[in-house]
Amino acid sequence: MTVVARPPQFTGDESRGIHAMNDADTQLNRTNLATEPLWPLGLGALGITVVAIAYGLVLSGVFNDWSSRGQFGDMFGALNTFFSGLAFAALAYTLLLQRKELALQRIELAQTRDELARQAEAQAAHAATALRAAEITAAGSLFQSYAQLISGNKQFLINNDDWQAEIMRARDRLLKLLAELEKARAE
Repeated sequence: MTVVARPPQFTGDESRGIHAMNDADTQLNRTNLATEPLWPLGLGALGITVVAIAYGLVLSGVFNDWSSRGQFGDMFGALNTFFSGLAFAALAYTLLLQRKELALQRIELAQTRDELARQAEAQAAHAATALRAAEITAAGSLFQSYAQLISGNKQFLINNDDWQAEIMRARDRLLKLLAELEKARAE
């Protein structure tokens, strides 16, 4: 009697790896992050450019000499503060974008960790199945060699009572391993 252990059957999902996890959700979040927050920044830059050009045109049209322009410009020293405030707002906006990106990275890291845990479980199950298959093959070979010794009437190496007990132990072990394999397959 020859016993052949079948390798474990995988559906294919186990081997897809880390990229199997919610790729569509992550890609959607990255797409939203890339498109949504850029238009306010562009609109702000356009507004700043329009204000700067209008400021220059007004000064050159109203004041003809440089000293008058200088005095008028000094009155608008707050405009420098305004641009500094815009720069600070842009910095705060980029910090917000980085915060969103870091949140996405944390989600991806957690998904990667979960996927690696699932892969480790699948690998452990595969190793256990391979060990069972090796045990079944070894027990089957032992049982088969005992059967050949009996059929050739060469069991004289062990006394008759021990011989029968040894055959029963090998048979019981083989049956137990086969039952474990069927139970594991049913799970």
